[in-house]
Amino acid sequence: MNILIVDDNESNLYLLNSLLKGYGYTPFQAQNGKEALDLLNIENFDLIISDILMPVMDGFTLCIEIHKLDQYKDIPFIFYTATYTGPKDEDFAKTIGADLFLVKPSEPDIIIDNIKRLTENYQKNVSQSLKSYDTEEKEILKLYNERLVRKLEQKMLEIENELNARIEAEKALRRNEAILNATQQIGKIGGWEFDALANKMYWTNEVIAIHEYESDSCLQNTDEILKLSLSCYAEEDRLTIQNAFLKCCSEGVPYDLNCWFTTFKGNKIYIRTSAFPVFEDGKIVKVYGYIKDETDSKNAQLEKELLNAQLVQSQKLESLGQLAGGVAHDFNNILSIILGYGEILMRTIPSGFDFISEIQEIIHAANRASDLSIIHKYLICKSINI
Repeated sequence: MNILIVDDNESNLYLLNSLLKGYGYTPFQAQNGKEALDLLNIENFDLIISDILMPVMDGFTLCIEIHKLDQYKDIPFIFYTATYTGPKDEDFAKTIGADLFLVKPSEPDIIIDNIKRLTENYQKNVSQSLKSYDTEEKEILKLYNERLVRKLEQKMLEIENELNARIEAEKALRRNEAILNATQQIGKIGGWEFDALANKMYWTNEVIAIHEYESDSCLQNTDEILKLSLSCYAEEDRLTIQNAFLKCCSEGVPYDLNCWFTTFKGNKIYIRTSAFPVFEDGKIVKVYGYIKDETDSKNAQLEKELLNAQLVQSQKLESLGQLAGGVAHDFNNILSIILGYGEILMRTIPSGFDFISEIQEIIHAANRASDLSIIHKYLICKSINI
């Protein structure tokens, strides 16, 4: 059985075509009423299934034209529509000769059952056709115009609503994009995407800003983009970054690395670069990543480490000063004993004693040692700010 499907939507044509073939029918396709009439001139059909709202010639007009011609008027005709769905639309469809009126989407078994019911022992009501087109053609035309105008008004309202919704969506998209750009700029973080299927790399504006790259002359070529970015890394890190990216693209291994980075303006920054793969049906289709300028955090960390090192050194010197002070104190105690006993000897021994000069030298040396100990302690304490 040959069945002619008339619809301007490719998806609807494909679904009906597949359904009819599955049940042993032979489907033919037309995208509007005019194409359907042309096919009727070169092929015989046992059934016509048509949408209503189509360009060039709509379904209502097609049905009217078919029933004006004796060679076609007995072909069963089904309207299958998602646009004209009201009771008046169905009444009008039957008035102009349609045998069935189905609303999209219908279940496949319902469509097939209606086709079988309509085509088995089918006989067109000729008297109805004659009445419809010979005696009430003006009334039919009036009804057709009413239905068409009403649907056009509805369609215009739908288009207007869709346009307003699209305008609002575009506003929201632009607003989100502005917020994202501002957030990336504040956070000094830029995102990128690598389309593995198309072999294309895409950068956000902040990635370009982090590179301090002012020309976009080579940002359309993926190989050039990768080469350009890799040139900013230190030579000892370049191979590591490249291998990590290639492994992520080929094996799906994510990475998260930190290293120094020299921009195209010669500024040395510390960056974090990270990426992860996206799989579809077991294949890597995309890789998403980001690059973040962490120079401020790194400098703060280095400064903290320097201060900690200075603190440790200061604590060491303080301990050394305390030790030196303790030793000097003990040394002075010993010198005090030497000086004390030396002075006792000087007061108690006779003036002509043979070793009096030696005792005087001992006292003199002890005084000098005491003075040196005081100076040494002062210098140590001064050097460590005690």
